Amino acid sequence: MTSPSQKPIERLIRSITQSPRNPYMFAAQRLVAPQIKRSRFGVESERDIVREQHQTLFEHDETMQEIFSGDFEEYFKIIEHPEILGRGAELPHTSELAELLSDGEELEAIDDEVVVPFEHDPLYQSATMWANNLHELGHSLYDYRGEKDSDVFRVTINALLVSAKIAYALDIDEEALEHESAHVFRTEIEISIRSYGLAAIFLQRVRESLLNLIEKKSSPTLEWKRALLSADAIARDIGKHVLELRRKLYPPRN
Repeated sequence: MTSPSQKPIERLIRSITQSPRNPYMFAAQRLVAPQIKRSRFGVESERDIVREQHQTLFEHDETMQEIFSGDFEEYFKIIEHPEILGRGAELPHTSELAELLSDGEELEAIDDEVVVPFEHDPLYQSATMWANNLHELGHSLYDYRGEKDSDVFRVTINALLVSAKIAYALDIDEEALEHESAHVFRTEIEISIRSYGLAAIFLQRVRESLLNLIEKKSSPTLEWKRALLSADAIARDIGKHVLELRRKLYPPRN
């Protein structure tokens, strides 16, 4: 029988290994041997791409930094080898960590019940459709057709993070904020701006790999070109949203 103290650890292990849409999930089954040639953006292997992604997530996640005392190497060790926790390793805030890394089934159940206030936002809709299409295409090529291309891998694991961060940035009730203190108003707006910034980082990584795939004439080239055009449009819209939020923070003086 599992002791109560072990349940959060086992939940954490399940969440990391089973949820393909969890941004903290390490898709170990997708990794291949390091590539012989370096791509123009300096990434040698799929592991480097995953590390690049998690480095960014960790740098912008104060909770994870607190849990791992700011040590990215310790954090990434757990992401790569979640079974370490099952061998008796101890971490502070284990229950909080397990909640942050809750498994995909629980996340999907919650998502079905929650009404998303920004679901009709044009940026959210376009980014979500773009990300889902790219993720499914990359997943099909990489996992089922054996196209072990690091650029396909990079597109696949970063696309969903673009839409996820945009959703987080849009999840702000500006009408309610008008009744809050100036400090709360500023904090919420700044969080939204930072989320757009993260979306832009992951979007740029997808764009770089799309350009590589187009230059290599990797099939389906037409789909990569269409995705790149959509990525450019999403980048412009992100810029517009950030500009609008900055105007709210720093309204023009008459």
